Amino acid sequence: MLTLPKVSDARQLRVFADVLAELERRLGLAPVGIEVQVETPAAVLALPALVRTGLELGPGRLVGLHVGTYDYSAALGVTAAHQASDHPAVEYATTMMQLAAAGTGIHVADGSSNLLPVDGDERAGASGDDVRRAWPRHAELIRRAWHRGLYQGWDLHPGQLVSRHAAVTGCLLAGLDGALARLAAYAATRQSGAVADEPATGRALAGHVLRALDAGVLDDPRLAAAGLDRATVTRLGGRRTNNSTTINDQ
Repeated sequence: MLTLPKVSDARQLRVFADVLAELERRLGLAPVGIEVQVETPAAVLALPALVRTGLELGPGRLVGLHVGTYDYSAALGVTAAHQASDHPAVEYATTMMQLAAAGTGIHVADGSSNLLPVDGDERAGASGDDVRRAWPRHAELIRRAWHRGLYQGWDLHPGQLVSRHAAVTGCLLAGLDGALARLAAYAATRQSGAVADEPATGRALAGHVLRALDAGVLDDPRLAAAGLDRATVTRLGGRRTNNSTTINDQ
């Protein structure tokens, strides 16, 4: 995957894709996915055109949009002390990204946290007050993003993998038992013809379960104990399988 930064016009994406296609042809490379970094006000305003252009480039070319938290905040005049992915201005941008990309298969990723879990000389090991401030703040941003339907984000330091793992695991485990029971009931009612939950609700429940399976916090025996299997959850979650490769179709 290649990231295209500083985008302000959908035509830039098309030019970049044309250049990339020529490089792929000359070098004998397989097609490479493009991720657009949304970090200018113009890019937010151009999101519908960017997504439309990305889809016109063909399946699998434009694979993601991610927000550039700090450049975008600065461009709006937000001071450094308040630049963060949970700032209202940044959350407006990521909401617009979600709206533009909904139903296309293009992923949306949240921004990063520049509060790093490092204290003093990094070579001496990360410890101390800076670490104790950085980990909870990073985890808080991740949990907020998950609550908003943003399941990907950027990390700037290996130490942030600790807080990401803890926050993601917590988000997946929270309500998992209830999601399994409700999804099993939904699957059973669909088979009997008496559907209580809306299909969109079933898909959301299946999405939670699928992410738990992907992350390894849920296994097949526990899935079977709930009266479900991977094929059923994959189908209800809106994923399609091709040659045993699962493709997220959300």
